[in-house]
Amino acid sequence: MRNFQMILGGCAVALLAACQSGGEPAAPLPAAEVAAAKQQWGGKWVGSWGDGCMGSIEVSEVTGTSAKVLYSWWNCGERPPGSQMDPGSPISGDTLTVDAGWARVTYVMTGPNTLQANYTSRRGDARATFIRQLD
Repeated sequence: MRNFQMILGGCAVALLAACQSGGEPAAPLPAAEVAAAKQQWGGKWVGSWGDGCMGSIEVSEVTGTSAKVLYSWWNCGERPPGSQMDPGSPISGDTLTVDAGWARVTYVMTGPNTLQANYTSRRGDARATFIRQLD
């Protein structure tokens, strides 16, 4: 019982520390900046990883500092096709990061319709170029 109380107490302290804020909440971005971010990031992007595995991301609900991202993969050898939603992928400048827990993908905008993607997981790393689909 004592161990449980110690763990519970430690969790309460960690939760309290996590909830305390060192300053004012961030002000919302001006509408013009949000519109620019939507134009920059919004839409469907398709690419091929180094092992021939095709993938795509669909970026929506862009706020300027984050976006809702549906990422999908197919033609990946023994791994069946699939997709996963990340409701709050952070955007910082020209970089969008998707963290699935088991892998992290960083997409860097290198042109108006081109992303350089870097995939990192316990199984290895991969790079790809993703192109915006303009249809």
